[in-house]
This record gives sequence, structure tokens and C-alpha cells, in this order.
Amino acid sequence: MTIERVIQVFMRAPRAGRVKTRLAAGVGGALALELYMAFVEDILSTCRSTGYPVRGMVAEADGLEEVRSWLGDGLSYGLQEGDDLGERMSNAFRGQFEEGCRQALLVGSDIPDLPADAIREGFHALESNDAVIGPSRDGGYYVIGFRSEGFRSAVFEGIEWSTPSVFSQTCRLMAENRLSYKVLNSWDDVDTFDDLQRLFERLTTADSASRTLATCRNKVFRENR
Repeated sequence: MTIERVIQVFMRAPRAGRVKTRLAAGVGGALALELYMAFVEDILSTCRSTGYPVRGMVAEADGLEEVRSWLGDGLSYGLQEGDDLGERMSNAFRGQFEEGCRQALLVGSDIPDLPADAIREGFHALESNDAVIGPSRDGGYYVIGFRSEGFRSAVFEGIEWSTPSVFSQTCRLMAENRLSYKVLNSWDDVDTFDDLQRLFERLTTADSASRTLATCRNKVFRENR
């Protein structure tokens, strides 16, 4: 059966020293790994709550079974393919559309408090636009999506990844390729200890029941309890 819509979550195998390396500079490698795993579990929970199919896209070719043993068999999995982030994202979209998917979103694993409504809004935007993108405050983006007829691999080409201009460069390429697109509200991703502090404040204010909040309270910000 063809899947009409899908949420793709980019992730890595849970290996200390290989995930959240900038965050590890502030909390240590072991705790950064624990936080990363909490981030992934929370964003997956949010994505699943929307009712749309979810697919975990694993970065490491040898990490698929490792991730499956962590997250279980209730999730569809795929491998990221390509030499850089742009190629991996482009190939992920192309693969979904070749399988007959009509609309696809892609999110990362560093936005554990992203609300489900942001996912729903993304798919709603694709009913009347070729593409959708949600900027993060560091100049990148936390979600990008296309409808099948609007997908262009050129949107991922020539981007200076991991710079504050990723979002603006991507929007420029969308415009150059004559794509209609909607920009969603901005959201913070979590890369550094300062980002984590802001996340903890948001989660505490929202009285979240997330695993990320529990980990922050019990392992990172215990003095604030």
C-alpha cells in the first residue's frame, strides 16, 4: 500500500563521542549520549502522535540493527545515503517519492520539544505549496518538506552546511527553482549547553512529561530542582 504522507527523522546510532559533540563539551560524552537518546525518543513520540507514518533514517550503514534494538520494530527504518548532508536529505526525499509518497517532511533529532502542531502545519502547507521550511534561530532549519511534484534536488546543492546562512541559502534556491513555499514559525534546536539551558526552561514552564525533561532534572540541572 502506498503511503500518502511520511515524516522522516534523521538520526544516528547511539554511540558516545559520535553524537551531540558540541553539547558534550558542556556535559561530557556519556551524558550527551543519554540526552541524545532522550531527544530522539521524544521527537519520535511527537511525530507518532500526529498519526502520520514515521521513518527513522539512520546515518551509519552499520548502525541500522543497533538503532532497531534501541527503538524497536514498531518503526520503519531506512539508511541515509550520500556524501554530505545535502545529498543525504535529497536522496531521502527522492526515495520516498519514488515509492509513491505524495508529501514528505524531514526533521532532525535535536528538537525534542517541537510541538505536534508544527508537523500538522507542515503537511497542511504542502496542500497548497511545493515546499515548506521551518527556520531555527541559529540560521539553519528544523524541518523541510516537499510534495512530490514540487521536489527539486537543486535545493540541497551548494549549501554551506553548519553555517548561519543555511536557511537563507535554501530559500534562495527554492525561489530560483520557482517553488512556492511556506515558512513556518522558528524553533530552537539544541546543539550547545546554552541551548540545553533554554530548552530546560521551556520544558519546565510547559510542565512537560518528556524523557528529555526528566534527564535534565535528574542529571544536568539537579541544583535547580
